[in-house]
Amino acid sequence: MRNNYSPGNGTGLGGLLKGLGVITALILLVGLLDKAGVRISVQGQENKGPNAYYSSAIPGAASEKADGEVIVVSPEGNSTYEEESWEPVGRSAKASHATRQTSAVDDWVGRFSNSAIQQAIRQGIPAGIALAVGITKMEEGVHIDSWQAFMEKVILPLAHIKDSASENDRSSYFKYSANSSRWADGLARNANFSASVLKRNLDRYSLHEYDRAVKEKLSDKDVVDIETERKARAVADEVATSIRNRKAADTGSRRSKDTEAADEAAEWENFYDESVGHEVAKEIARKKLKSGQYISEEDMSQLVEETNTETSKVLDNNLSFLGRKINRNKPGAEQKLDISDPGNAQAREELYQRKLQEKRRGN
Repeated sequence: MRNNYSPGNGTGLGGLLKGLGVITALILLVGLLDKAGVRISVQGQENKGPNAYYSSAIPGAASEKADGEVIVVSPEGNSTYEEESWEPVGRSAKASHATRQTSAVDDWVGRFSNSAIQQAIRQGIPAGIALAVGITKMEEGVHIDSWQAFMEKVILPLAHIKDSASENDRSSYFKYSANSSRWADGLARNANFSASVLKRNLDRYSLHEYDRAVKEKLSDKDVVDIETERKARAVADEVATSIRNRKAADTGSRRSKDTEAADEAAEWENFYDESVGHEVAKEIARKKLKSGQYISEEDMSQLVEETNTETSKVLDNNLSFLGRKINRNKPGAEQKLDISDPGNAQAREELYQRKLQEKRRGN
């Protein structure tokens, strides 16, 4: 009699051994991959459990290489490469520091920009270059945190540099109230500044915008009057210097012949020409500037020359003694008080008497 056997369905001992063999193979595979430096993670399960990052290798897992590159295996089994978005801590920290520094400078510029514009109009120092110099000084450790500090450490030193420069440099670099780049070159020639550093700050913080603001304000009537007065004063200063030098040369050539009394008389005469001449020159220059014909630097040079000549002619007409004082309340008094009119010697003599009183009081 023949024995009949049913075919096995794989659920017996053989099937169990077969399943264990597959699991063992998978464990060995994971171990080999781990030793090779390949980490296996189930997509979507990375953060579930402390050991979930090292999970079974199934479609959809992702592994990270040591060089920061991520390998993504899609459920379909295709591999793509994506560069990880990261930045070294050192570079990030530097960028953050630079951002904070720029923000602090921008705040400082915003605080002092109005003062810089006002000083550009009043003293002829461009707003942009004043702010650039302030930033440069702060980079060197100088504290400029008040209006007084801004004036003492920026505006007044710049005004001194301009006044101390040669006549040629003043004409070439420092007679511009809204040209910071020209001033940067002049400061490099006449002081311990780097033109490239100043121009870098002008560009980095858009400081030329404040020069443009000055130009816009110079179109306002009140500001035009201030600018006219500033230019007229500058012309008068040059004319007075010319008078002083001329008088000094004349006094030197006569000194051996003059007595002490004559020297004293010459001193007062020189004082008259210089003090009254300064005011006459300023009035002449003021009238000429209001004509609108003197705009460029070449025009300004011509203005000084013309004013000097006309002032000398006016000063030739003076009184030997003080006449009757001008009544300022009578009609036409304004014309008689015009010291730039050669015929108004009385007005100039009254001005001279006021200057004498100021001199005696020590003003």
